Amino acid sequence: MGKTDDIKKVLSAIEGAIRSEIEGYNFYLWASTKTKDPKGKSVFRELAGEEIKHLKILEGEYVRHGGVRAWREPGAEDVTKEKTFEIGKGIRMKIGENTTEKDALKMALTVEQEAMDFYRNLAKETENHDLSKVFHGLSEMEDKHLEMIKYRYELYTR
Repeated sequence: MGKTDDIKKVLSAIEGAIRSEIEGYNFYLWASTKTKDPKGKSVFRELAGEEIKHLKILEGEYVRHGGVRAWREPGAEDVTKEKTFEIGKGIRMKIGENTTEKDALKMALTVEQEAMDFYRNLAKETENHDLSKVFHGLSEMEDKHLEMIKYRYELYTR
C-alpha cells in the first residue's frame, strides 16, 4: 500500500470520528433542552461541551494529516422537536417531546459505550502511531463520560 492510500485511510477514520462527535453533540444538546432537572441539564450540557472538545482534537488531526475541513459547526439549529439519531453501527434512536431524562440517560449510556468501543477499535486498527494515541486518548475520555452517565442513571433507578 502506498503513502497516498495510507493518508486516505487516516483521513477516512478521522472523518468517521468527526461525524460521530457531531452526532453526539447534537444528541446531548437535545437532551439538555428536554431535561427539566437542573442537574440533568448541566450533565447533558457538559457532555455536549466534551463532544465539541473531541471535535476540535479531531479537526486538528484531520488538518495535520492533510485534510481540508468541509463540514459546518454543529449548533442549536440542529435540535428539533423529534429526531432520529444515528449512533454507531446501525443504532438508531428516535427521540421527541415524550422522551424523559431517564430515557435520554439510558440512550447516553449506549452513545458513550459505542463511542468508547469505536475509538478503542480505531486505536488498534490505525497504523499511524500518533493517531492511534489520539484515538486511545479519546476512548479513555469516553470511558469517563460513561462512568458519569452510569452514576446519574443509577440515581433514577434507586
